[in-house]
Amino acid sequence: MDEVNIVEYDPRWQTLFAQEAERIWQALGNDLVVEIEHIGSTAVPGMAAKPVIDIMVGICSLVDGKSAVLILESLGYVYWREDPPHVLDGCFL
Repeated sequence: MDEVNIVEYDPRWQTLFAQEAERIWQALGNDLVVEIEHIGSTAVPGMAAKPVIDIMVGICSLVDGKSAVLILESLGYVYWREDPPHVLDGCFL
């Protein structure tokens, strides 16, 4: 079983999200991205959480979204084609 590390809330999480969201938006562009949201426990001010910034990228089309994989990989994200048992499909850094 993986160990889960919960830490006290860190107000820098909001800034880290904003910086990463801007980096993703700049890479993918307005034609593909509809919205980028900070989700998960680090998005809740004052809440202790795993120190992992969860980001959801809303896109215009799943078909067009496939082109995002290479772009996100160029930012350092890793695409897992086969879902590991503890996550859903997506790109992870």
